[in-house]
Amino acid sequence: MRILFATGHSYPPDKVSGGAQSTHDLIVELAAKGNATAVLCARDPKDARDDGVVRGEYGGYPVFRAPHPHVAIPGVIKEFQPDVAVVSVGLIHPIVVVLLRERIPTVVYFRDVEIRDYGGLFAPGPRMLYLANARFVAERMKTMLGLDCHYVPSVIDVDRYATETSRERALFIGYHPYKGIEIAFQLAEHRPGIPFSFVESWPIADAWRTYYRARANQAGNIECSRPVDDIRRLYSEARVSLVPSVWEEASGRVVTEAQVSGIPVLASNRGGLPESVGPGGLVVDLDAPLDDWLAALDLMWEDEEEYARLCEAARLHARRPEIAPGKVAETFLEIVGDFLTAWRK
Repeated sequence: MRILFATGHSYPPDKVSGGAQSTHDLIVELAAKGNATAVLCARDPKDARDDGVVRGEYGGYPVFRAPHPHVAIPGVIKEFQPDVAVVSVGLIHPIVVVLLRERIPTVVYFRDVEIRDYGGLFAPGPRMLYLANARFVAERMKTMLGLDCHYVPSVIDVDRYATETSRERALFIGYHPYKGIEIAFQLAEHRPGIPFSFVESWPIADAWRTYYRARANQAGNIECSRPVDDIRRLYSEARVSLVPSVWEEASGRVVTEAQVSGIPVLASNRGGLPESVGPGGLVVDLDAPLDDWLAALDLMWEDEEEYARLCEAARLHARRPEIAPGKVAETFLEIVGDFLTAWRK
């Protein structure tokens, strides 16, 4: 099968994100099963070259980078000749419109519930296939748009994240108000004896970075860092991973990334986080009093018996069969294959 993945966002190495990493990990699994893949994405806004499509490679497969991906579709189709297109994340509605106009069987793979970012709404119909990377996302799309989505979890290459850990720091990846940085700061400020690591992921303005670093310096127990290439360096010190997100996370990829190494997660109850955390951590109501968050952190930091139980539960949950990369790829191919068969009738 020849599969074109398309997104309204830029793609690694220009931009690193959970959605892009999940797409890459899925592509690796699909390639191992003999499928040809390519990616169409947005150009990095800082790219000063001409306005045309830039063709390159990432991870061994072609990547087409365009200022406006939907405009580039006819040329990309002519070159790559896809059997099917899979569209996800960002301004995707214009991409879907052009793909259907070009008579390309099209799959929309929802990795978030931010329908205002799509550039248009999607409707139920036999000519479209909808996937969701979390049961929460599938349920929300049914509620908001009446769509029936097949559940296909994100692929996570466990070997990329698995590591031994000294279990000495509380790790917070996000560095953004949407990711619950205020809760993370309050936890650190009220527990000066616990060392914290705050790591950027989403882009933030320099002014915000300056403010956050000044606050971290004042707290005295927070180490701040920019995004890192090998996330295992951070997990190798983590005792607990903090995911106090305010945003409705779809699946909370960082949850599984931590749990792979038996690192339990302290998360909010937003979106699909309870589903992702499962038995491998603790979930606190986002709007709960700070004392509830502190009590959960204290339990994970001080109760060694309970902590050991959570560690083992986290490790097993991250390796449950339904999210094994090979299994996810098989499920994806089966669902998309059935869709193509129906499309061609």
